[in-house]
Amino acid sequence: MKDIEQKLQNEAKALLEQGKVDYVIGFEPGSLKFTTTPLITKDRNDVCRLVISPFMVNNLANFLTELKGRVGIVAKGCDSRSIVSLIQDNKVVRENVVILGVPCTGIIDLSKVEKLTGKDRDELDDVSREGDKIVVTVDGKTSEFPVADVLFDNCLDCELPTPQEYDILLG
Repeated sequence: MKDIEQKLQNEAKALLEQGKVDYVIGFEPGSLKFTTTPLITKDRNDVCRLVISPFMVNNLANFLTELKGRVGIVAKGCDSRSIVSLIQDNKVVRENVVILGVPCTGIIDLSKVEKLTGKDRDELDDVSREGDKIVVTVDGKTSEFPVADVLFDNCLDCELPTPQEYDILLG
């Protein structure tokens, strides 16, 4: 995942430096553990904060209608479908969007992790994905759970985790 994250940062920086976009919309670490928050920036120095994580819950397409100019946007499969809908509904002009496609392996629902472990987010030391398992560390002890037990329900039925519409596919 770190390779894709580095590619994302490089591509976003290049798009801003070359003037191909006015803004980049992506994710940065959230203020709470195991969260991300939207990052909207014009500053090429901010792109080092962009992350790819299994906690990218927000659909960034929602921000496209609020920005004027050309926009580079990080998009999972579900996000790219939303972007296509905005384009089809004439809410966004396709030529003004550079889609940075990110293959998605599913988004972790922290409430499911909390329920399985009996621990609040603040009590969890680490939550990571290793193949088809989620590894949760609490007080130095690790537990493994099937990934299907902790993904958002929508992710379990996702047929197109890789964006079908993109300009740059990362990974």
